[in-house]
Amino acid sequence: MADPLIEAITKWVQAAPEPVRAMIANKTANVTTDKKAKADVNYRPADDPAESCATCTNFDGSGGCDRTSGSIKPTYVCDQHSNGGSSDSASDPDNDGDPGSNEDGADESAE
Repeated sequence: MADPLIEAITKWVQAAPEPVRAMIANKTANVTTDKKAKADVNYRPADDPAESCATCTNFDGSGGCDRTSGSIKPTYVCDQHSNGGSSDSASDPDNDGDPGSNEDGADESAE
């Protein structure tokens, strides 16, 4: 049995004027479901609460994420963490695009 809500929305869209249908088609064409699996993004308990899902711009605040699939805990983190800066990775602490360097330019990966 079909979902009555989906049927009602479908009928409404089909009855809508052409400009409205085009606008809906344009908006939904850009919707992506290409979320990555937790295992693929190194989803793990966060060492630092300031660098956790709770502080990430991708976290929706209710257990969902724009970029990682599944139920997301605010006390966890993954390699897609974004605090709104230029870097999306929690492994790049100074957001310079180089996860192996720190703020003073020293290479942390050599230690």
